[in-house]
Amino acid sequence: MPDFVSCHKNNYAALFASLPEVKQYVRRYVQCHSLPVSIPGLPLPEFDGITEIWFDNADSIEKVFGSKDYMELIRPDQEKFLDMQGCSFLISTEHIVI
Repeated sequence: MPDFVSCHKNNYAALFASLPEVKQYVRRYVQCHSLPVSIPGLPLPEFDGITEIWFDNADSIEKVFGSKDYMELIRPDQEKFLDMQGCSFLISTEHIVI
């Protein structure tokens, strides 16, 4: 996990944020990394971290992840430190409760 966190925070974040499409369409980009904390009765985390990326609409998602810059610069970098087959993705809308 330390290698993942270091690469994710110190290399990948800046590379992703540098893309023109990201600057134009991403409204919020948050990285969260697992802590070595256990909660009684709950399983240990399955993942080393998660990333939240906020967009105004679904079309903006395609503009970022379908862009030439993303496919040529980001995807090859992701394959260096991510298990893409072990990743899960969730595209959702927000429902604020409190």
